[in-house]
Amino acid sequence: MKKLKTQKAIYRATYYDYLLAIIIVVLSVAPLFAFVKSATNPLKAEIYVNNKLLEQINLSIDGTTNIGNMQIEVKDKKVRVLKSDCPNQICIHAGWISQPGQSLICLPNKVVVNIPIDHKNGKYDVISY
Repeated sequence: MKKLKTQKAIYRATYYDYLLAIIIVVLSVAPLFAFVKSATNPLKAEIYVNNKLLEQINLSIDGTTNIGNMQIEVKDKKVRVLKSDCPNQICIHAGWISQPGQSLICLPNKVVVNIPIDHKNGKYDVISY
């Protein structure tokens, strides 16, 4: 039997290897920029009581609104439940909301504070195929 000569393969990266690596990185990061939300501030928040629209609040004007036994505060284009008489105070602990699609819910008082999504400008919260 003959012995086969083994030879160590020496590999050196060429210009085309680096180019291929750069193309792969760019193509893998590009979809992230396509799906990034634009930083637009919502203009209003809607307050529903018993599933009926009671009031719309302009988020660019700071102030408070009383809804029954609740007090809702608007400050710096954000909204929160400041005071409520509900037992667990979950709506108060939820904190501030400022983005479209977010909501504050108080079940004992049947109150929902919602920042609506602007579907007119092509801004969707979910796309499904």
